[in-house]
This record gives sequence, structure tokens and C-alpha cells, in this order.
Amino acid sequence: MLPETRLRLLPRWIDGRTERFVACCRVYNTIVGMRSSAQYVLLFSMAAAITAPAQTLSTVVVFNGSNGSSPGPLVQGIDGNLYGVTYTGESFANVFYGTVFKTTTAGVLTTIYAFGPNEANPIGLSLDTNGAFYGETQQGGTITGLCTTPFCGTIFRMAPDGIPASIVSFNGTNGTDASNLISVSDGVLFGTSHAGGTNNYGTVFKITPGGTLTTLHDFAGPDGATPCDGLVLSPSGLLYGTTIGGGDSNDGTVFSMTPAGKLTTLHSFDGSDGAGACGLLSAGDETFYGFTTAGGTANGGTVFKITADGILTTIANFAFSEAPTSLTLGTDGNLYGTVTFGTNFYGSIFELTPAGTLTVLYTFTGGPINFPGRLLQATDGNFYGTTGADGDYFGVIFRLSVGLSAFVETLPTSGKIGDTVEILGTNLTRPASVTFNGTPATITAVRPSEIIAAVPAGATTGPVEVMMSGKTLLSNAPFRIVP
Repeated sequence: MLPETRLRLLPRWIDGRTERFVACCRVYNTIVGMRSSAQYVLLFSMAAAITAPAQTLSTVVVFNGSNGSSPGPLVQGIDGNLYGVTYTGESFANVFYGTVFKTTTAGVLTTIYAFGPNEANPIGLSLDTNGAFYGETQQGGTITGLCTTPFCGTIFRMAPDGIPASIVSFNGTNGTDASNLISVSDGVLFGTSHAGGTNNYGTVFKITPGGTLTTLHDFAGPDGATPCDGLVLSPSGLLYGTTIGGGDSNDGTVFSMTPAGKLTTLHSFDGSDGAGACGLLSAGDETFYGFTTAGGTANGGTVFKITADGILTTIANFAFSEAPTSLTLGTDGNLYGTVTFGTNFYGSIFELTPAGTLTVLYTFTGGPINFPGRLLQATDGNFYGTTGADGDYFGVIFRLSVGLSAFVETLPTSGKIGDTVEILGTNLTRPASVTFNGTPATITAVRPSEIIAAVPAGATTGPVEVMMSGKTLLSNAPFRIVP
């Protein structure tokens, strides 16, 4: 039996189909970082995958319950450290409500905050354009409402090493269980809630810097149901996202939305091309990657590419036991993803080229390291991820190196001439120069993990390049010049 806090997110359009029930729960469990192998009983084998030589994973942090349990996805802060939340762990009045933590890439863990009943069971963190964090909790808040638990969750803001401050409490009618907020340059946050809203199919919302929440869209079923894994912002300024269900065949959708709330359904899945869409990623232009958790030719989900005008291409089909549960775009242009369970119940990590060549990079074998969640590629070039709690184990943070080079990323990813930009990286000592698509910029400050520079006159959209003694670092995405 699934806990009620996860059962309430299962949409009413499931219609008793076991595969959709399993797929929906599998994705949501990846989001909140809670996984139990007993939930999944139908397992087969991945089809058409190339098995790579065994990869060596390094364990960075081991959670033991008292310092957290069931860690969620990671985010890299402006100080170069990795930040995240644990769903449970660390006692508040002898009750375990979860934590916010940071760790160095060498594994020095610091618990920043232990949650209490007012903001309980955090499920994620996002970095905003000012270097602060926003996050979501599944429980807690100050408003009772249309939820199966007394409170419907919160959104909080937190400075690095600070105390989270709740800025929004959900009440069901304005949504519940938000995830993966994105911040735009004016400080406005956009996000989705998995459930709640007028029809209890989830919402899209925005939050002002002052904490005012406005519902932009209530999903109704035909236009989608149960949005998954937040939103992405395109270079054109539109928001894009996915839903697990709803659409023409109740198999999920891909949608775009203006910041004012006008929604356009770009694609409705019909099962043959996938079902249960999630995990949309921007390719840096007006194309996107995502995955489905069921359907496709092998009935185990797909990875797909979709253009801004709704042209969808299936890149890979997965067998039922190997359905993807997360996707990350690497700096080499390949996709890196995780399978939470799989043929051996413990999960795996795969690499997928845009042309569809699938390679299994690592297969988990049990013990303290199993059930992997979404990967983060840090600026040192390595991938970092977390594993879930299972039995006597409370989860770990691991590192996987596939030989990719270090890089820099900009915060924000777009700006005007003259704007100040933070350039984040690893070991950024004594840079000789910084250029924006070849145009030299003025450096105003340098720290080991951060360079502050001004967008130079004459700069055009393209990569940011940092030249240092003996090496050159390129940005992981083009910096877009806006009028």
C-alpha cells in the first residue's frame, strides 16, 4: 500500500490500468526521493541497449538517518558546493521532517536546517537568478484545504546557509505538491503543482518576489492532467512542460504557455508514442527533450525530442522494466538518465545519443547504493546523484565520471549589454580573460567558484569562454543577448 501522501497524486483518469499506475508512482517517487522495491513487481529486460564497461562510482556522502534520509535531486550553488534536501531525517522534537544540506564534492556534509511541522518533507531545491534557493515541501503550511493530510505543502525561500522562510502555503484549490520552480530575470517564479486546482488535475502558477501566488492555468483533463517535473523556459520566453495524463487519449501531453497563462497543447500522447510524459529539458534552442514512463513500442516508455511547433520524434523505446525516471542533458550533447528499478530491482544509469544509441553506463547491485534519482552535471564535469532509502539504508550521494571536461555556467543565462553576470565554475583562479561569444568582457570580481563580469558592448548570443593558464572553459549553454 502506498502512503496516502503519494496516493493522492494519482489522477482520476487512470482507469485501472496497472502499467499507468506503476509508471505514475515511479516518477513521483523519483521526485520526492522515496522508493520501495516492493511497489514494483513486473520486471523484464531493457531492449536494444549497449552495455558499457563497468563504471566506477565514488560514494561522496552516506546518510544515516540522523543526518537525513531519502535525499532528493541536487543543485550546485554559487559557492561550488552541492545542495539538496532529504525527505525525512534529523529530529525536530523527536519527529523526522527532513533537512536542507550542503556538501563539498569531497564529501564534507553540513546540515543547514532541520524542518519542523510548519514546513515538512521537502522534495526539492532550485537556484534562482540571485544565487538564493527556492524549495518545496510536500507537507506543512498554514492553510487547511482540499488535501488528504491537514496541510497541503509550502514553497520556501532560503539564502545559502540560511533558515528557510515559507512564502506560500498551498490549500488544494491553488494547488498542492509543487516541484522544480524556475526563476526569471525579474524575480518572478513559475511552477506547477501535481494535484489540486479547480479540477484536482494540477495547476501552473507564478509567484511574485513578494510571495503573491497567481494560478495561471487549471488543468481540466483534455488539456492535460498531473503536470510532471516543473517547467522550462525557452529562449523565446515561453514556458514548456509535460503532463503525466490527460490529453486526447489520457496518455499525457507536452504544452507551451505564455507568461500570462495562455496554454497551447503541442502534443497528446496516444500510448504508441509513449504515455506519462515527464522531465522536459531545453536543448538551448527551441527544441526540447523529455521522456515517458510507459507506452512506446516496447511498453516501457520512451525518450523523445519535440520542437516548439509540436513535431515529436521518438529517440528510444524502453522495455517495461527499464522505464526511464529522469533525464539530464550533458555538455557533450548526449542525454544521461536513470532507471530507478530495472531487471535487478536496483536501477541503472544510461547514456543516450540524439541519434538513439543507448549505452548502460552503470548497473546498481543493491546495498546502500540503489534506486538512483536525477543526475546533476556539476561544473567539474562529473555527474552527481542520489540514491533512495531502502531497508537499513538511508541513501547516498554518488559521483560518476564519464570523462567530460570542466565547464562554466552563467547566472542568469540571458541579459542585456552592461548587465552583471555571475560565471560559475570550479577552481576559477587567475582568469586571463572572459569573452561573450568572442567579445572581451570586464571582470569585476573573482572567487574560486565564481567570476563576476559585465556583458560587453557588441556582444552577441553565443558561448561564454573563460581562459586561464593552461586551459579554456566554455559555458554549458549559449548566453543569450536580449534587447
